[in-house]
Amino acid sequence: MRIGELAKCAGVGVQTVRFYERRRLLRTPRRTPAGYRVYSDKDLECVTVIKKMQRFGFTLAEIRRVLQLWILPSDAGPPSPYQQGSLQCLREALKQGRKSSKP
Repeated sequence: MRIGELAKCAGVGVQTVRFYERRRLLRTPRRTPAGYRVYSDKDLECVTVIKKMQRFGFTLAEIRRVLQLWILPSDAGPPSPYQQGSLQCLREALKQGRKSSKP
């Protein structure tokens, strides 16, 4: 799917998707020969997760950390030790949330 379709399905604007890419919350998408971005269902799921986490008060840095545990490959270091959607990943995400909610 292209950026407009992704944005519409996720309920965000195209500029929001581009912002998430710049902030490294989304993987760099493949491009068509004409230069259009091409996204997968996993990217749609990622954008939806970002929006939900923002509603719970997570910062973008905290969201990036959780996404690195769950979806995104790490740019600097080994791959995530967790299976996507695993309980261990969920526990780590909850720890991140607790850290952000402490005064």
